[in-house]
Amino acid sequence: MTDELTLPENWFFFGSLLDADVRAVVIGRPVPDRDCAAVVLDGYRRVRVVDESYPALVASPGDSVDGILVSGLSAEEALRILWFEGEEYQPEAVQVRFERGGFDEAYTFLAAPDLGLTAEPWDYAAWANDALPDYVSMTAEWMDGYGENDFAAQDAIWRAAQDAPRTP
Repeated sequence: MTDELTLPENWFFFGSLLDADVRAVVIGRPVPDRDCAAVVLDGYRRVRVVDESYPALVASPGDSVDGILVSGLSAEEALRILWFEGEEYQPEAVQVRFERGGFDEAYTFLAAPDLGLTAEPWDYAAWANDALPDYVSMTAEWMDGYGENDFAAQDAIWRAAQDAPRTP
């Protein structure tokens, strides 16, 4: 990745990083509400990733995806986000639209070509109800490898954690 991709301060989140707890684990600190704004990404729809609880974006003219713009992140926090998203996603610059009007540039993650996607829409509320508690703990386990493991080693840990029974 180039330095340009490791330094963005503005990020568009549309999936698991919509959740404040997941975001805090990934970034390494809570993000104040003042640094988050409701935005829309036009020309995409959100679908489920095959065999996962999280989503990906698919180009879809005429559709749009609600999300949040998180601003003011440091280069180190951007690196943590890149680590979290891993090889399954590629950071891309996009134009997001504020619900109150106006546009801004942000980085988001588009699916890598080999990431399997379903046609099934991904719904944040349903995901939060079904998967969020386990997802937060699994995300913490994933982020424990930040700076310690390469992606393949950390991905093996993630897969094992998915298969492990969780306590209610």
